[in-house]
Amino acid sequence: MFGIKISSKGGPEPESQTDFKYVEGIFNEMKFGMDNDATTGSRNPGLYCNTDGWKFYENNAADPWRPAEKISDRKRKQIFPRGAWGFNYNLVMFPDSTSETHGMCKDGVHAETVAPSSFITWCNYGFAVLALSLQPNAVKQWDYLSDPSRETMSLTWVHEFAHFYGSYSETNGLPDKPAVDENGNAIFGEGGVPVKTYGAPYVINLAKKSPRDATHTADAYAWFAVAM
Repeated sequence: MFGIKISSKGGPEPESQTDFKYVEGIFNEMKFGMDNDATTGSRNPGLYCNTDGWKFYENNAADPWRPAEKISDRKRKQIFPRGAWGFNYNLVMFPDSTSETHGMCKDGVHAETVAPSSFITWCNYGFAVLALSLQPNAVKQWDYLSDPSRETMSLTWVHEFAHFYGSYSETNGLPDKPAVDENGNAIFGEGGVPVKTYGAPYVINLAKKSPRDATHTADAYAWFAVAM
């Protein structure tokens, strides 16, 4: 799923060692988090179910968790001149946010990670459409991993964990890379918007074109976990 070259004697080829260590490090972070219910750093991560609890606060409003401060006075890296959406000590304001909508859990989104604020949100859509688990005895010959029925909560968990931990591994983070076809050409959707690398076929296409890019897209981690 990552395109990392493995030698016949085992282990990554020299030119693949940096990518291998990057991938291994993120999976180690995931394992530590699941084993210890905590991160290795000093972050205080949150897990939210949908976005119903979020409320908009004007920039001159009192911070609900620090009443002596205004929203715009937050002594953090974020500055909120347009106000902010708040929930459970977190404040967010995305480029497309307004006072009417925060922009999280848009149509068709299973879950969403906001790494700078250290939280993952499961959207109602994800709860509604994802299978709880794969049933090995239900798999038949000629079934495809790209079939929607193969998309599970476990797959989404690993995808979001890759975003969560990968975004702190280096400055470039771990976003969703643009998808390419089997010839390595960029794929565009409606309105000329680049399609993201979601699904096993696109992950494999990306790994063939650029192993480095494959190690920096979240769905590669998710489908690798499923394949294992």
